[in-house]
Amino acid sequence: MNVLLLEENASDHCCLISSLVQVMMDPHCRTKIGFQSLIQKEWVMGGHCFLDRCNHLRQSDKEEVPVFLLFLDCVWQLVHQHSPAFEFTETYLTVLSDSLYIPIFSTFFFNSPHQKDTNMVRGRESLDTQSKPLNLLTVWDWSVQFEPKAQMLLKNPLYVEKSKLDKGQRKGMRFKHQRQLSLPLTQSKSSPKRGFFREETDHLIKNLLGKRISKLINSSDELQDNFREFYDSWHSKPTDYHGLLLPRVEGPEIKVWAQRYLRWIPEAQIPGGGRVATMSKLLEMMEEVQSLQEKIDERHHSQEAFQAEAPCLLRNSARLSSLFPFALLQRHSSKPVLPTSGWKALEDEEDLAKREDEFVDLGDV
Repeated sequence: MNVLLLEENASDHCCLISSLVQVMMDPHCRTKIGFQSLIQKEWVMGGHCFLDRCNHLRQSDKEEVPVFLLFLDCVWQLVHQHSPAFEFTETYLTVLSDSLYIPIFSTFFFNSPHQKDTNMVRGRESLDTQSKPLNLLTVWDWSVQFEPKAQMLLKNPLYVEKSKLDKGQRKGMRFKHQRQLSLPLTQSKSSPKRGFFREETDHLIKNLLGKRISKLINSSDELQDNFREFYDSWHSKPTDYHGLLLPRVEGPEIKVWAQRYLRWIPEAQIPGGGRVATMSKLLEMMEEVQSLQEKIDERHHSQEAFQAEAPCLLRNSARLSSLFPFALLQRHSSKPVLPTSGWKALEDEEDLAKREDEFVDLGDV
């Protein structure tokens, strides 16, 4: 079945709808690598105007229209409702949304790849020959922002990868998505050298679109009834986390992305509560089960990486806040739980207080 998305510039809602559909239908897009590829394909290479929509230049005559943040919020709703289906966590989505406004990364800074390449060439030409070439970083290199221990918070320990046998069975069924340009709603200016075949083709497209749109309008009630029946039937069955995902769209099921929008409000925190407390208990149980299994099998060499890293961050759920890892109970720690790679260069506050002032000769500076 072919689906045609219509938009004037085909770089806003087309990116949003096509990306969400692929996340719901393709389990590969729910992995970290697949989600990264999806964003690169549909948003970056698709020509989404990050510079204008996010108002990076703070131009007074433009308003901020964060369509990409809307997409991340929609994905967060799916992650919140179907957590085991995603390899990444809500913390991954939160730091990805923060990276949207960090200017050292070129991924979400330009309106198109052409604009990025053009400005990079101009930047190299304006620099002196002795200066280093201008190289902007990509947002996907998480080691630039976070230490390996903090990067463990971006991976969902409850995610179960599809078995190799299941992959082989469904390999032939999987289709390769090809992004095609959507037709604009407004008629483009006619070229002075339009030929007969070009006019006939445009006339044929208009007739086909007119018939399809009129057919959809006339059968809108029937489609709505069929969708509701399919929606209720799907939610009445156990969820296949490697198959189709449908969000619950009822009012109480739509939540506020608290970790993204309320993390700096102390009153919004729940000490020792929230989803992170549940996750902490589950990790403790998983660690205990795995430890017992290793003792039975006597396979000391097959310890999982997350056993040594991830559970230690969530060891005591009573110390955690509902907005973890961006907030902890203040009586326990004043340092962020999600440290940057530069944090390790800073020393402890007590050591800094005990140290004497050092004399630094600045010379003629």
